[in-house]
Amino acid sequence: MLPPRIFPLALLLLVGACAGMAPESNPFDPPDPRTERGGADVTYTLHVTNPSFDEVEIFVWNSIGGQRQRIGRVGGSQERTFEFSMAGAVRDVRFELDYTAGPTCVTQRLLLEPGEVLEFNLPTDPEYEYGCR
Repeated sequence: MLPPRIFPLALLLLVGACAGMAPESNPFDPPDPRTERGGADVTYTLHVTNPSFDEVEIFVWNSIGGQRQRIGRVGGSQERTFEFSMAGAVRDVRFELDYTAGPTCVTQRLLLEPGEVLEFNLPTDPEYEYGCR
């Protein structure tokens, strides 16, 4: 049995040794998108045309972490351009369109390129669109 003063030191050395035994990365594995390019923020541009009479709140979902970020609101029969930033490695997203007096719609997954400009032409009658509930 270890003397009481040596036990904390032995435990500290054991934890330090275990922490240094990280598994080696396989060079053939695809890069982890959460760590790729250091996670620096990248700005994207979203141009939205809303032909319906309903106001629409727009959100973006990060498919990797499941985080939801508000982009903005587009009034009925209006066009708006938004800029939003996300971690540079996050490019797998979905957009959520929340109509004030109507359904909530979620797009299919989109893969964004850094700095990409997106054009959204919203449906006039979203109740009959795919992804609307």
